[in-house]
Amino acid sequence: MTALGGATDRFGQESADDLIVWQLSSANNRPLARSTRAYGSFEDANDAATAIRAHAGQITYRSLKLTSRSEYVWIGSLDSQSVLISARIYSTVRDARDSIVVVSGALPDATVESAARALTRGAR
Repeated sequence: MTALGGATDRFGQESADDLIVWQLSSANNRPLARSTRAYGSFEDANDAATAIRAHAGQITYRSLKLTSRSEYVWIGSLDSQSVLISARIYSTVRDARDSIVVVSGALPDATVESAARALTRGAR
């Protein structure tokens, strides 16, 4: 899992209100999931990712339909609190559920990185 933060704004200036989220990525760096909350520091994001990984077997997942169109995401909760969300929107509920299977299998063995990767605002 990697911490991601917006280190610069669109003009390349450092921003005082940078927030950090953690992201679970596949072996080929495809984003699988992200934290549902943003953290004020890399250490806080790293601690949260480590705690979530340690409790991976206790996370419950549910898929959600976003709009009247076919757009689905999933959310993972721990002790009734949302802790991770799918990294993308799926066009079928089946694809969202397949992603849950992949994430729930990858999360217990995920490596928590020791450094953050900076993103510019608006980067995806």
